[in-house]
Amino acid sequence: MIPAQFSFIATHIWQSTLFAIVASLLTLVLKRKPACVRYAIWLAASYKFLVPFSCLISIGALFERQSPPPVVPQAISTLTQVVATPVFLAPVIPATITPAHFLSLASAIWLVWACGFAIVAASWARDWLRIWKRVRAASPLKLDLPIRVVSIASRLEPGVFGILRPVLLLPGDIADRLTPTQLQEVIAHELCHVKRRDNLAAAIHMLVEAIFWFHPLVWWLNARIVDEREIACDEQVLLMGSEPATYVETILAVCKSYAESPIACMSGISGSDLKKRIARIMARSFGNRLSLPGKVLLGIISAAAIAGPVAFGVVVPPVRTFALASVKPHRGGPAVRLLLSRQGLVAINVTARMLIAFAYNYKQPGMQMNDEQISGGPDWMNSDSFDIEAKVGSSTGTPAKSLGMLSVGEMDARVDQMRLMTQSLLAERFKLRIARDVRELPAYTLALGKDGPKFRPVAAPDPIPPGAAARPASENPGVWLTGPGKMQVNSSRLDLFEGVLGNMPDLGHRLVLDETGLKGYYAFTLQWTPANPAAPSEPKDDDAGGAGASGSSLAQAIQDQLGLKLESTTARAETIVVEHIERPSED
Repeated sequence: MIPAQFSFIATHIWQSTLFAIVASLLTLVLKRKPACVRYAIWLAASYKFLVPFSCLISIGALFERQSPPPVVPQAISTLTQVVATPVFLAPVIPATITPAHFLSLASAIWLVWACGFAIVAASWARDWLRIWKRVRAASPLKLDLPIRVVSIASRLEPGVFGILRPVLLLPGDIADRLTPTQLQEVIAHELCHVKRRDNLAAAIHMLVEAIFWFHPLVWWLNARIVDEREIACDEQVLLMGSEPATYVETILAVCKSYAESPIACMSGISGSDLKKRIARIMARSFGNRLSLPGKVLLGIISAAAIAGPVAFGVVVPPVRTFALASVKPHRGGPAVRLLLSRQGLVAINVTARMLIAFAYNYKQPGMQMNDEQISGGPDWMNSDSFDIEAKVGSSTGTPAKSLGMLSVGEMDARVDQMRLMTQSLLAERFKLRIARDVRELPAYTLALGKDGPKFRPVAAPDPIPPGAAARPASENPGVWLTGPGKMQVNSSRLDLFEGVLGNMPDLGHRLVLDETGLKGYYAFTLQWTPANPAAPSEPKDDDAGGAGASGSSLAQAIQDQLGLKLESTTARAETIVVEHIERPSED
């Protein structure tokens, strides 16, 4: 069982792991290219552990737009949510588990991590301090080199120590163990490390290893980084004119006479897979240089790894939580309302079940979630009513664009975002945890009658211009229950009408599937005689005529007044199982 507070970390780890897998596949494609290219790719895979994708997307979201964001295809929007939104880890929790247990478990996890981090960091600090003391006691050597050179009284191999001011360490007896040519090759190898700042790169990866010490992948990445780092230096030394056989003898002489550096941020000449290095050196397997198109393509891929998530944050409306949300028990008054206002969401006299149905409604295009798709949970979830006012705001505190100022397509995209924000509200205030399932459920298909529809399409609803007064409720686009047995549809798509039908008691709360083939927006009035006239409904408008005047059932009224027909069927549909929910505290 993993506490939900670690969901962000879990999300970041799987994203970074996937990035490293993609990087490894890319290195296989580039296995015949210079080692420095693969070295850079492995370093990128390591550094990704320090940069969550969600942070890059958040950076993009900081760029305020003067116009609403463009409509994004649902597939891309869903992909973005997967990348940007932390995984919600919601195990089944026995009733005997209390918040104190979660606190203890979280503390234990953090304690284990801190111990591992401390052990790894202390081990490296000890080795670094030991080498630093030897450098302090070393004798300077006057060589015509761009960095400081010292002679140490140690069996440590030649290497470069330090990041900001690197120092070349040479054993005091190296002149007796290597020929002048071999010594020059050693120095050339070390200067390659200095030129590429390999010690800095190694130090950053050491930080990754210390933070993610529990993840085997970061230790595997270290082996790949060291391999390609040393091979890249070998290639440079050979390109400068060294003979392969002589250079191999130099590496073997160093390995025979001296011990390898104990820390990765001190680069030397040994390390990596020695057998593999020698085979590559003797075969002169340097790799083919990248062509100009190859360099351009690799540059685009590298830029996309950073710019892509930032661009998503700019283009795609980010998943937000409500900036301010008030949840109070319903004290009586108006019947059920759930409206998207100019400032956010307003829900009056709604149950938790209704809120869940709204929040998870968008998952199946063409199929609207109804009450029968929600199971589990305590009885109060169906009986207790709440009044909710949730206001939208960006992470920077800037009010969100009014829904009334958006085009129809942009409004649809924002409604989907509102549903996601309602999911966050349910998780935060109601402590909701769910499981998903797919079941065969009774349903209706809504099809055309033999004479076709008896209503006409209308124009899509116009956005409310900035500064204009809000429309009266009776003129708002949507589907409205204006009285017992009376429904008003204003400039609405049929899928919204079907969603309301799917929650009508007169139809048994069945799913309603669209087989009419009708697209666009429509306006009509539907009247029928309710099966239970005392059932709660929306308050009457001035023109609402009370009980439906048709004397027909709802299904018959749909056929007679709209020219549509309902036919019984079954459908496989996603269902929500409520595993845990709590009454929200009143604010």
